[in-house]
Amino acid sequence: MHASQTALLDALNRLGGRQDAPATSRDLVAAAPHDLPLVAVSSGERPTVTAHNVAAFIARAAELEPEALAALEKLVIAGALTAGDDPGAGTEPGLAWVTAHPKGVARQAVQWAVDHPDHGLQAEAFAIARRALE
Repeated sequence: MHASQTALLDALNRLGGRQDAPATSRDLVAAAPHDLPLVAVSSGERPTVTAHNVAAFIARAAELEPEALAALEKLVIAGALTAGDDPGAGTEPGLAWVTAHPKGVARQAVQWAVDHPDHGLQAEAFAIARRALE
């Protein structure tokens, strides 16, 4: 499937529009080693699910999204995360994004694909967005 820049920007707007991540976080996350896990759960004040490698996250989302979202749902049900948590908020400025909602996942994927067209993940990001918007 081909996803044009126009289609991606339309999907991004329908998912809530561009939201600034902490300074340079997208580039730092994208430069992370590809063997980092898709999500990591750490305990601090509360458990946090962070996407450490956005490129791998987008590329593997179709395969792993159900498991990742099931884990997020368990955290929400347990009260560790609220459904209203800002899906674009960073836990550590410049290092990670947090998401507790499928539309937040999709928005991050689309925004990253728009910002990094050289990685060629536009179609994958658009597929994630389409599922989130259905």
